[in-house]
Amino acid sequence: MKININRRTIGCALFCAALAPMQLSAAEFDISGQVNSAVLFGGDVQDPTIVDNGTSGSRFRFKGSTDINSDYKTGFRYEFQIVDNSSDQRLDGLREVRYSDVWFSGSFGKLGIGKGDGATNNTFESYGMINFLGGGLAELLFRGSTGVGYRTKDGIGRQNRIRYDSPDFNGLSVALSLDNADTNEFALRYKKKLSDGKIDARFGFADQVVDRTSYSVAYKHSSGVSGSYSFGEDDVAAGEDDVNWIMLGYDVTNNVTLSFGTGEESGGDEMQILAVMWRPTKGSEVYFNSMDYTNADNTSGDAMAIGTRLKF
Repeated sequence: MKININRRTIGCALFCAALAPMQLSAAEFDISGQVNSAVLFGGDVQDPTIVDNGTSGSRFRFKGSTDINSDYKTGFRYEFQIVDNSSDQRLDGLREVRYSDVWFSGSFGKLGIGKGDGATNNTFESYGMINFLGGGLAELLFRGSTGVGYRTKDGIGRQNRIRYDSPDFNGLSVALSLDNADTNEFALRYKKKLSDGKIDARFGFADQVVDRTSYSVAYKHSSGVSGSYSFGEDDVAAGEDDVNWIMLGYDVTNNVTLSFGTGEESGGDEMQILAVMWRPTKGSEVYFNSMDYTNADNTSGDAMAIGTRLKF
């Protein structure tokens, strides 16, 4: 929902220190979020188990923005996640502040300060993955399973950082960030219409304790057929640790998507995912996920889940 707030109210309540000297026009304040619940079968839990999907858990966010003048805007984002009985036991009871930052934008691009995504986040998890799987819902972090998590080599997300995003140059943009942990990040993104479809290519490099390189390329045709390839690599003391993922998707109808993914990491672990997503109305999703994995030591397992995510 959107609430119009006059400039004095928003200036005093949210941007008092930083924006009080400026002349601000009317601002917008937005409250949104989602609730995500699923029935989980498999792993090391008793069937069935009711869980919150840890990959895209229940969360609430507050966003606001306002015009500084005709050329510049400023805003904020505050988001927290509340997980009850997560599909991944590591997240049980988590009360996490996911985002807490302010931003400024104009012809120069966009500058963000605070807790938020680093420049390289989502360079492995491409548009193709997000589109196929409704925000990554195919990778439920199943209890008791290991396998190849398709985002284990993605860029750095939700850190205290300062981040700059350039304007769009005919589909190409650049992002830079410096995190509190003295991590430097650089990313390139390219989005363009191409031959009755859309291409989305991303590259990221993070200079940290373990240097990480990640990239992906995805293409979706107007027929509803999609495909993507993602690669992520950590430069560790023992050598290179990498993950490869291939995703295929098809929009069966305007609101039903079928997708398949297969991944392998350098250590020999493999995973396959099958997912069906149904969007009966705007903001509502019903999904089915099935996962099989085989580890390098020949241990294996499988699990599946049926769930729903409701956005508001």
